Amino acid sequence: MGEALELRAPKNCWPFAAGIEAADRIGFDEPGAHGSITGISQLPSAGPGDDDGLPSSAPGLFPANPSPGIGGFAANVQVNDPNLDVPSRADGQSEPSIAAWGNYVIAGWNDGRGNLSTPGATLVNALNYAYSTDGGATFITAPATGPSALPIQTLGGVWTSDRVIAVNEKTGDFYFCGLFDPPNATGADEHGVAVARAIFSGSTITWTRPVVIKSLLLSGGFIDKPWIAVDSLSGNVYVTCTRFTPTLDSIVVSRSTNRGLTWGPQITLSSAAGAGLVQGSRPAVGPAGEVYVTWKEIGLTGTGQDYMRIRRSNDFGNSWLPEQTAAAFFDNFGTGAPGFNREQGIALPSISVDRSTSVNRGRVYVAWNESVNFYDSIPDSTTAPVLNEAEPNDSLSNAQPFMPGTAIRGRFNTPTDFDYYRFSATQGTSYIFWANELPTRYTMRIFGTDGVTRLAFSGDRNNSPPNQGFIVWTCPVSGTYYMRMAIFGSTLGDYRIDTGIDAPGGTNQRARDQRDAFVASSPNGTAWSLPVMLSSPEPGLFDDWLPEITVAGNGSAYALWYDFSLSRAATTGGESHCSMARSDDGGVSWISLGPVTDAATYWTGVATNIIPNQGDYTALFANSDRVFPCWSDGRLGTPDIWTAVLFTDVLTQTLASLSSAHVVSGRAVLVWAMDDLRGEVDIERRVVGAAWVKLATVSV
Repeated sequence: MGEALELRAPKNCWPFAAGIEAADRIGFDEPGAHGSITGISQLPSAGPGDDDGLPSSAPGLFPANPSPGIGGFAANVQVNDPNLDVPSRADGQSEPSIAAWGNYVIAGWNDGRGNLSTPGATLVNALNYAYSTDGGATFITAPATGPSALPIQTLGGVWTSDRVIAVNEKTGDFYFCGLFDPPNATGADEHGVAVARAIFSGSTITWTRPVVIKSLLLSGGFIDKPWIAVDSLSGNVYVTCTRFTPTLDSIVVSRSTNRGLTWGPQITLSSAAGAGLVQGSRPAVGPAGEVYVTWKEIGLTGTGQDYMRIRRSNDFGNSWLPEQTAAAFFDNFGTGAPGFNREQGIALPSISVDRSTSVNRGRVYVAWNESVNFYDSIPDSTTAPVLNEAEPNDSLSNAQPFMPGTAIRGRFNTPTDFDYYRFSATQGTSYIFWANELPTRYTMRIFGTDGVTRLAFSGDRNNSPPNQGFIVWTCPVSGTYYMRMAIFGSTLGDYRIDTGIDAPGGTNQRARDQRDAFVASSPNGTAWSLPVMLSSPEPGLFDDWLPEITVAGNGSAYALWYDFSLSRAATTGGESHCSMARSDDGGVSWISLGPVTDAATYWTGVATNIIPNQGDYTALFANSDRVFPCWSDGRLGTPDIWTAVLFTDVLTQTLASLSSAHVVSGRAVLVWAMDDLRGEVDIERRVVGAAWVKLATVSV
C-alpha cells in the first residue's frame, strides 16, 4: 500500500480499559453515634496511634497502580505542599473540601502538621488550606503565619477539625467553616464552630477574622460536624452542626444575612424522637433560595435500618417544613473501608441541588453508602459452638483455625497480648464478627491472605469499660484470612467474639457486600425516588464508600467515592482509587466514568499521624463548566490532598477504547468498546506526517 497507517479513537470519545468498570481532633476519633444494633453500643471509640506489631509504612510492597479511567486524561494535582511535612512525624492530610470561582480555587483539610501530641509540629491549627489562581492547575499552601495564613481571632483561638469551603458564585466570597476552640480566660475547655471569609484581588487572598457562631464549655456538651452553604441569590450563609449535650444530640442550623459578620439563633431541625441519634448534617441551597438540610439518624425499629432525614425551608431559613425521609438503609457502622485507621464506619449523607436551567432544575440529590442487611444473620450467642483459645497463637505462623459460626473465647494474658485466628473465606460471602465481652480496651482486625493487608478494623482504644466491636466484611477472593484481637488497655481477662455468615439477600436489602454507594433524588425534598446504586460497575465484592454528589451547570449530576474494586489480587481488596459516575436524567441512571485517580493507594503501607487517614468524606464541587473532585490518598507514603479539573463538555463524551486494529488483505479491521450502546463513530486515517482524513461515520 506504500503508506503507514495510524488509527484514531472513535468520535467524541476518551479511551478507557474495556471491562474495567473527643471531637475529631488530630489523632482522635469524633464523637457521635454511627449505626444501630440491639445490644451493641454505638458510642464512638478513640485512640491515637496504631496497635499493630507491624511496620507503620511499607512503601514498595505494592507499587502505584495506574488508573484505567478518567484519571488518565485529567491530571491529578497535589493540593498540599508535601515539602512542608516532617517525614519523621508522618504528617498527613485528609478530609478535604474544595470550591471554585472563576480561576480562583480554595481547598481545605485536616492537617497532621498541627498534631501537637508529637514533637516538632509546624502548625498551631489542626486545619490548613491552599489556594489556586490558575483554575486549579497549581496550588499554594498557606503558610503557618502571615497575611495569607489561616486566620484566628484577635485574642487567639485554634482551628481543630472538620473544615468546609463554600463560595458565593455571584460575588466570589469564599467561606471557611470549621470547629474552632476560642480563647477562654478561665482556662476551661471550650469548643465551638466558626466561619471566616476570604476574597481575592489579583493573586492576593485576604481573610476576615473568624466569627464564632456558637461555642460550649465541655461541661455543657460540644459541637461537631459543621457544614456550610451559601445562597448566591440572597447572599445568606447557612451553617449546620450537631450539638451534643451531656446526654443527647440534635441537628441545628444558623443563618447569617451579612456575609458571616453576625449570626442568628440556632434552630433545632431534628425531632425530639431523634435526640441522641443524629449526626452528619449538611445544608444545600436551591435555585430559588430554598434551603435543604439532611442528616443521618439511627433507627430504633426492629428492621435495623437507619435513615437519611431532610427538611426544607421556602423562606430563606426563617421557617422549616416537616421532616422527611430521603432513604432508609443499613449502616456498616462497626468498621471502615480497608486500611481505614479508626475503629468504626461512617455513613453520612452528601447533598446537592440542581441550580441549572435544565429540565431537572431544583432537583435534590442525597448520596450515602450502605451494607447488606446483616441484622437477619446476627450470630446467636446462646447456641453457637464454642472454640476456646489455645496458646500460643500470638503470630500468623501459629494462628488458631476456626469455622465462621463459632463463638471464640479468648483471654488477654499479658499487657502486650496479640491473639491470631485464621479462617477460610469464600468469594462473595459476607462474614460477621461481634466482640461482645471485653475486659479492657482492645482492637479487632481482619487481615488479608498475606497476613499484612488491613481489611477491616473495629474495637475501642479509648473507653473504659470498652464498647463492643462489630465487623461486616465481604470476601473478595477465596482464601485463608486472619482475625486478630489485640489488647490496648491494662486490664487482663477474658473476651468473647461471636462469628457468623450473612445469609444472602434479606428484607429491604439493596447492597451486595460490606458497602455500596447509592443516591436518591427528589423534585421537592418530599417525594423521593428509589435509591440507585452508583457503584454497580464493580462486581459486588469490594468496598465503595464516602460518596459525594454535586450538580454541574449543565444539569448533569456527578458522584465521587472511594472504590476498592481495582485492587490487585495480591492485596485482596486493600487498594483504593476514587471513581466517578454521571447522570444526565435526574438520577434515574448513572454512567460509570471510572477512576479519576491516576494511581492507587495501598492503605496498609501508608504511614500517618492523622486519624482518620482516609477522612470521613471526600469532596466534589461543580460550577458552570467544571467539576472538581478532591480526595486524600497515600501514593507518596502519607495521606495527601489531591484534585483534578474536569471540564463538563469533555465529561459528557462517550468513554471508549480501541481494542484492536490490524490490516488484512489491504483492509483495516478496527474493534472498539464503548460505555454506551448509542452514538456515532468517525473512522479516520492519515499517512504518517499528514493530516487526518475522514473515511466514514458509523452509527452504533
